[in-house]
Amino acid sequence: MFFTIFGLAQAQPENFKLMTATQKSTAASNIAKKSQSMKSLQCSFSQERTSSMLTEAEKASGKMLYKQPDKLKCEFTQPKSFVFILNGTKIIMKADGKTKDFNGGRSKIFKSMTEMIVGFVNGSEIQNSEHFSCAYYSNGKQVLVKMTPVKKELKKIYSSVEMYFNADSFLAEKIVMKEPSGDITKLVFSDTKPDIQISDKSFE
Repeated sequence: MFFTIFGLAQAQPENFKLMTATQKSTAASNIAKKSQSMKSLQCSFSQERTSSMLTEAEKASGKMLYKQPDKLKCEFTQPKSFVFILNGTKIIMKADGKTKDFNGGRSKIFKSMTEMIVGFVNGSEIQNSEHFSCAYYSNGKQVLVKMTPVKKELKKIYSSVEMYFNADSFLAEKIVMKEPSGDITKLVFSDTKPDIQISDKSFE
């Protein structure tokens, strides 16, 4: 469930203009600096998934916690409870009263995925990504980073990932993930609180 929440259309996004090389460099640097300077982050999120296989969009919501350098927790509360925790190389999943955990560092695919997930949060995937090529757009209020996968295994999962950042705070506001099948998943973040006190026990 978690990996489905996390493609590049040829048409230019409405109201967004392609940034110049200088503007792109500045935006990438600002986003990375903001992400890397955050010691922690708490926010709520809503998810909407559309598919040709579904008669109507699937909706879900929950909360997310992040703590440097590599602790991440996504807790779905609606429509059902599901928890995904990344604590270093350790991965924990909780659902239906059961808990499963394993070492993601032992699997090449999971290691790549966990590095990518943390990279989205700390900004490394935006500035110096080994997984995506990035194009930058802006409409004055938001910076849109359109990311196209360059690795074979990721091309099977995503056709593109679009990340929308607030142009003033450089915090992520929305992620749109497009799959080769045409399925689309949107994540919208709200009540974002950076640099708050979060206990390590939250990631157990």
